[in-house]
Amino acid sequence: MKKTLLFLLFTLTLYSDALNPSFKEIEVMPSSYSKDYYIWRLLQKKKTTKKEALTAYKWIKRKNSKLQKAIRKKVGYVPTKKSTKKKRHTNNFIIYPSTAAKKRAKSLKSLRKLYRKIKKKGKYSDVLQVFTANKPYQELKKLPIKTQLYILNLCNTRYYKRYFNHPFTKKQLKMFSKEKQFNKTIFKVVTTHTLKKAKKSLIFYSGSNKIDFESNFMLAMNAIEFKKINYAINFLSIARTKTQKQSQYDQVDFWLYLLTKDKGFLKKLVKSSQVNIYTLKARDILKKSYPKVISPVLKDREIKDFNITNPIDWEKIKIAMKKSPNRLEELAEKYKSAETLGIYSYIKEKASKYTVPYYPMPYPDAMKAFNPQRKAILYAIARQESRFVPASISTSYALGMMQIMPFLIKELS
Repeated sequence: MKKTLLFLLFTLTLYSDALNPSFKEIEVMPSSYSKDYYIWRLLQKKKTTKKEALTAYKWIKRKNSKLQKAIRKKVGYVPTKKSTKKKRHTNNFIIYPSTAAKKRAKSLKSLRKLYRKIKKKGKYSDVLQVFTANKPYQELKKLPIKTQLYILNLCNTRYYKRYFNHPFTKKQLKMFSKEKQFNKTIFKVVTTHTLKKAKKSLIFYSGSNKIDFESNFMLAMNAIEFKKINYAINFLSIARTKTQKQSQYDQVDFWLYLLTKDKGFLKKLVKSSQVNIYTLKARDILKKSYPKVISPVLKDREIKDFNITNPIDWEKIKIAMKKSPNRLEELAEKYKSAETLGIYSYIKEKASKYTVPYYPMPYPDAMKAFNPQRKAILYAIARQESRFVPASISTSYALGMMQIMPFLIKELS
């Protein structure tokens, strides 16, 4: 049983990780997170030259922290795009908030000496203005709103707690809400439980703003934590206006039911085209039967020029889906095989515009040894993480059907 489980969870993941494309092969890959993953691996190889590393870095779709760390280790710095625009604020002395905070913690005297030195040269630094002050938070509030958010967002949690764990004023919140950067601040504050003062001040009524769905939902959870239910209802109601995704409507409606006990929200959930934890729980509460789902049973069939474990082959399918949205049924037929059950179901569900729920149950022979509860949890994780596509790679480079993180690959193998 244990061997069967290990095979199911990890084997296809290890195959995906074992693919070892060359520099030239990576170059011709379609722009994707999968290509980014292989560039990340290329940057970590000793035999990769600095020239190759810098060239490959230009191909990246999304330059995340993993890639930046890898290129810095390889060539000694992180390349940046040369701006064609005229440079502004040439007298601005650049120092990152976390760096300034760390230096202040080590020696405020030395940091103030640095600040005096740059001012003598006719330069200025908003960051140093804040971190050399006796009361950094009070000094922060004197700066433009965008600059305040820049410093708050780039100051790590340890120093945020030390210098900025103060309640936001109503004026700050009103101005912050007009900036997209505030979404990042909300995430940092709400998810850091030691920032109690800042967290509590995030309970407010907001009007027209740039706070997105995720942030409004987080603000609702934050309000619930402080037992401010009316505020939570307000944030959830706003969140509902910030999305067009049915799954997010369901998420909000279920929480609104929990807070108001209004069964009208449950009735909305029952009418939803999605099958998820919220719609299923609504049916449980209303004692209604579950909706019918499709679990295809397909025969084995060879699919030419396709490798189920190759992330780039999967990327090509996604490109084809995007390029020809009216031919999805035809594309699904091409991958109608037991081996590609996940891909077939994914395309079929998309072809129905997600009005027909598909719940494939692949590898039935490997699952025979498990009881229904174990099967359910394994299938649930694989469906949520990868839709049963073995070649899936996430933005954080987790691999395979179960989305195993890269640092676990060697241990598991």
